[in-house]
Amino acid sequence: MKPQLSLGAVALILAASSAALAQTGGAYTMDRHTVDGGGGVSQGSGYELSGTAGQPDAGSMAGGAYTMTGGFWPLASGGAVAARPMPDDAFDIDGTVRACTTDADCLAGLGSTSEVYCVPAPTASGGDGVCYVRRNRYVVIKPNVDNAGLSTARRIRLSTGEVLGWIGQPVPIVVGGPEPSPQALSRIQSTPHYMDWSTVDTVHIGDCAVVPEFVYEIQAIVSGEDEGSEASYSEPLVLSTVLNISGSGGYGDVVGAVVGLPPDGNRNFKDIMAVVRGFQSAQAVPKSWLDLQGPVSAPMCPGFGGGGIDFNDVDRAISGFQGGDYLTGTGFLAPLDCPPSACPPLP
Repeated sequence: MKPQLSLGAVALILAASSAALAQTGGAYTMDRHTVDGGGGVSQGSGYELSGTAGQPDAGSMAGGAYTMTGGFWPLASGGAVAARPMPDDAFDIDGTVRACTTDADCLAGLGSTSEVYCVPAPTASGGDGVCYVRRNRYVVIKPNVDNAGLSTARRIRLSTGEVLGWIGQPVPIVVGGPEPSPQALSRIQSTPHYMDWSTVDTVHIGDCAVVPEFVYEIQAIVSGEDEGSEASYSEPLVLSTVLNISGSGGYGDVVGAVVGLPPDGNRNFKDIMAVVRGFQSAQAVPKSWLDLQGPVSAPMCPGFGGGGIDFNDVDRAISGFQGGDYLTGTGFLAPLDCPPSACPPLP
């Protein structure tokens, strides 16, 4: 890649070394000024200079509540864009984590209604994606080593564009079962939580606004960048909850027909038994697959790190087996009806 010089940098050099002097005559005064640059691209000795014709002096002027940035190519105030968050990549068959380029790579041997799909690698890095398992009440992300050492925050919104809030401080938990520790739980809140997220292994985002049959986008932003500008955010990580692919209902579908396999689009007795085993702390799948609701005081707020899988989750699995959907439960809300910070803090 050729080194590049922006016209803004050249303009500053020219202004310092060869600015025209002020001229006067009669009643008229011509203050000193510069006419910077020339259009087109110039190359030589491994360097490339891109210029614009008639560029005004680049820079900023401020007064009161207003700021004016001059130049066709104004000087940047920061411009750091975080790398895209990564999805949980824990899904495996026979001890092998599945890489993928299409959904078919993930569905091989599982059936077309299984709740697993391919999350592509970030555009900038290319390569294989990972097979991700849809949960009922969680979306799950991994740290991104490309952001290591950076203070970043994570915004979460629906795929239709409505912003739900920010992923809050991750609270460490011991999950048990087949998942390694340490891991963490997070809620959705109204303000950004900046930290070096690469210090956390896996973050389970469980909240009133994370419900079955929705698609979510998670984006990172570097501390100090403009939170009001879409250009400041990373490429979105797109994750969904169970999508009811079979058409027979999604809520309560937590496992496949064989122990250890993801939800298969069928709500039946095997789902109830899987939640019961989780209630008995003998689960063979991640708890985030099995957690269907929170405590009686806040049923719309899952959080297996505090009370674990309990009878409330068993009850919801039975309701799903009987044909109920998510919103048939008392106190359950659609994502846009859940204000940020609707759920109590995690223990």
